[in-house]
Amino acid sequence: MNYREQIYERINNTIIEKLKSGLVPWKCNMQNFLPMNYISVKWYQGINWLLLNHLDFKSPFYLTFLQTQQKGGKILKGSKGFPVVFWKIMTAQEPNESGSFDQFPLIKISTVFNLSQTTLYDDSKEKELLKQQPTAQNILSDIISNHNPVIDNNFRGQGFYKPATNSICIPPIDQITNPNSYYEVIFHELIHWTGKDLKRESSNDYKSDEYAFEELVAEIGSSYLCSLCGIESEIENQASYIQGWLTRFENDNTFLIKASSYAKKAVNYLLNKSEVLPA
Repeated sequence: MNYREQIYERINNTIIEKLKSGLVPWKCNMQNFLPMNYISVKWYQGINWLLLNHLDFKSPFYLTFLQTQQKGGKILKGSKGFPVVFWKIMTAQEPNESGSFDQFPLIKISTVFNLSQTTLYDDSKEKELLKQQPTAQNILSDIISNHNPVIDNNFRGQGFYKPATNSICIPPIDQITNPNSYYEVIFHELIHWTGKDLKRESSNDYKSDEYAFEELVAEIGSSYLCSLCGIESEIENQASYIQGWLTRFENDNTFLIKASSYAKKAVNYLLNKSEVLPA
């Protein structure tokens, strides 16, 4: 097993442990904020968001031991760190046969601590974040304004994405008891909607790996958008839901990591944001 495979297995096992304990990392946001890097003030995305999203701390900010020291702080005694994956594109020092320089990804695991686990903690940044937090309606309006997806709001029944017409069908928000459910569903279907432009493969066979993969991409992407505006995702039939994903993850340790990467791309596409991950 090479180093990258070891990282995939470690991250996959971490998520599997959470699922077996009854936690669904992409649907268990313990904060009203997305987890963020304290130094860069950027949101963690993809697999790093999944690794930190479910943690129950007073602060959304995380930083490494070294970053804590550089800020003049200390880690509180007995604090446990948490893994995040660091990616960086490296360029070879020597040119190849054609005279160009090859590029390759560097991947490693870093350990971060929540800001409340350090002597640096105060709640001033959290208060500022609350003032800036977008609403679900703000996010949806921006997506519609930027991408103009076709959305049928007069549909009666459960919302769904229709690949044949590249459109979304969903009941009007006033027909849904819980408005948060409306946003969770429409965000889910909007992630599906990005599949055509982002060239993701799809399948109509609900028993296939391709269908399950696309559903997980939409689940993670929708939950990320919900977390961004402070909505906690709902879980129905939790036991069977968890078991279904456990089976997939135990059979393929890249399934979750790849899905979270695709979800990150879909969310950034909808939000018109770059794909710069914090260290």
